[in-house]
Amino acid sequence: MYNLHSCYVVNGFYGGYSYRDKHGHSVMVSYADARDVVKLAKEHGQQVHLAGTNWQRHGYHGWGQPVDADTAALLIEKDRQRLVGGYKYE
Repeated sequence: MYNLHSCYVVNGFYGGYSYRDKHGHSVMVSYADARDVVKLAKEHGQQVHLAGTNWQRHGYHGWGQPVDADTAALLIEKDRQRLVGGYKYE
């Protein structure tokens, strides 16, 4: 990967990113593991965009709202807990 454009997460499980490859082609990756997206953003010093309305449950407005990678990592773990067994988010 060469020139990372942007990173986004939809929920605690998936997101995506876009970049330009060594030939200058624009490449988009969808349905990537959300944790991998955040790791990539950290490695490249990028923010992560919160896609959709899911993040309103966690006090953010979503719809492309940028957050730093550390905040995104915390939100992803919180959302994974909400979506998987036993945790009820109020």
